[in-house]
Amino acid sequence: MYINKLKKNTRLFYGIYGFILPVLSGSNTAVDSFNHATFAAPTAAGNQVLATRPLSPRMNFEVAQSRLGFEFGSKEAAEGFVEFDFIDFTKSSPTTTMVPRVRRAFVTAQISDSLQLLGGQDWTLFNGVHPFTYNYVGHYFSAGDAGFMRQQFQIKYKANEMSYAFAVGLPSANANGVDGVIEQGMAPVFEAQIAHTNDNTTVGIAGTYVQMLNDLNSLTGFQSYGVALFADLGKQATSTLSAKVKAYCGQNLNNIGMLSLSFGNASNSVQECGGYITPKYALSEKVSVFGGFGYSVVLSGTVSPAYTFSATTNTYSLGTSGPGMKNNMRASLGLDHEIAKSTKAFYELSYFASTMQLNANEISLGYSATPSSMVVQTGIQYTL
Repeated sequence: MYINKLKKNTRLFYGIYGFILPVLSGSNTAVDSFNHATFAAPTAAGNQVLATRPLSPRMNFEVAQSRLGFEFGSKEAAEGFVEFDFIDFTKSSPTTTMVPRVRRAFVTAQISDSLQLLGGQDWTLFNGVHPFTYNYVGHYFSAGDAGFMRQQFQIKYKANEMSYAFAVGLPSANANGVDGVIEQGMAPVFEAQIAHTNDNTTVGIAGTYVQMLNDLNSLTGFQSYGVALFADLGKQATSTLSAKVKAYCGQNLNNIGMLSLSFGNASNSVQECGGYITPKYALSEKVSVFGGFGYSVVLSGTVSPAYTFSATTNTYSLGTSGPGMKNNMRASLGLDHEIAKSTKAFYELSYFASTMQLNANEISLGYSATPSSMVVQTGIQYTL
């Protein structure tokens, strides 16, 4: 989308792509960015148990969602891609403590006009499409969408307007310094996608499945799976109205690296469904309005709180049992306009309403299980 190929007509080529994205954010109450009480990439209303002064307004200014990528290769061989951003959900306002985060790093090899191989870290086939929003990292994840990056091998085959893809990859990430169930379980995730594409529209279906190992000692396991339908409508640059749409259902998707609600184990599988629609309308060549609505909900299974409590220190901390939400909604409305070449200013208003799983003790202390938050974001995107 943002690729600027500098030397494509030579035998060897390279390119740079990306954007700089300074964003000013404000909200009337606390917000969560993937369970962390920061403005890094808002995905839900703030969990009042984990947030500081959860009912107080707050603001933030950062550039962490800026992105930089490199492409290089040979017309006769493979192409390589490496892409970074600067997100760290554990840092509220990082400024000079930001560090690069590897988003995508993969190699593609065009075996024939119809067959392509991919190996490395890239979007899962389950993603399908990406919504219209300037909260690129927050996306509509856990609020209508499920998906993320995965280390994988993909094979893609195109036949006229149809495309078929299959992938096998690592179930999830393990940032610890020792192997665990992810590695010793030796259970890869299998994904598939079928899509129909013409000049203006893409519609498709995707699925994912894995038999996960839950515990190395008892060798118990559980299944994670999901199915998604997606559509990219009005893709042509001349289209006045366009939209990105997705609906999905699945079980224990959060266990396999999907940014979603359902987190289970061998004795408790959690099922969820969700979907979003994000339309965009061009008022002129330089001005567009966009918006969206997304909602995810747990259908069955027991949801555990996202926090733990230490009686020794009398403090709460983020747990390891998933996002701790029964449902989550995001509604957004925004406007962008081109203010200079390759530069857009934007304004985006988002409303989050979440239902948290809280223990009885926290409810008795006055914490709300149904927080909501209004988030206003404005900024400038300069595209390389």
